[in-house]
Amino acid sequence: MSNPLSREETLFHAALALPTPAGRADYLRQACASDESLRQRVEALLRAAAARPA
Repeated sequence: MSNPLSREETLFHAALALPTPAGRADYLRQACASDESLRQRVEALLRAAAARPA
């Protein structure tokens, strides 16, 4: 059984590397497929990363 946190982290870093919010959203839709909860958790991480001061 895979570690869900590890998958979240992997998806987060991959999405963060994409240049546009639309690209990240498309990537997460494909990568998370029917796992809506996973997609929402990763999107929350991305929002938190975007809100942090530089």
